[in-house]
Amino acid sequence: PKGVELLTIGANGGSRVAAYNLGVLYEHGTSIPQDYDQAFYFLTLATLQKHEHAHRCLIIFEKAIKKDFTKAFEAAQQQFWKIQNMRQLYKLL
Repeated sequence: PKGVELLTIGANGGSRVAAYNLGVLYEHGTSIPQDYDQAFYFLTLATLQKHEHAHRCLIIFEKAIKKDFTKAFEAAQQQFWKIQNMRQLYKLL
């Protein structure tokens, strides 16, 4: 549980590796309950940050799981822009 908590903080803070790992964990239900919405959210977040494997996993995931992930996508997109804005602020400092 502590590891998932720390990965979540890292993913929402801008770590594409943490986002990818959480997406895979939630997709497979490894060590945590399976949650397709969370899996889609974190895989999308990693994809938006240009993680090398996340986009391929996301495509396979979307084809395998026939569900509307609009809310998860919008949430990931919103978090991505928050991360980008914070990065821009740090560059200005």
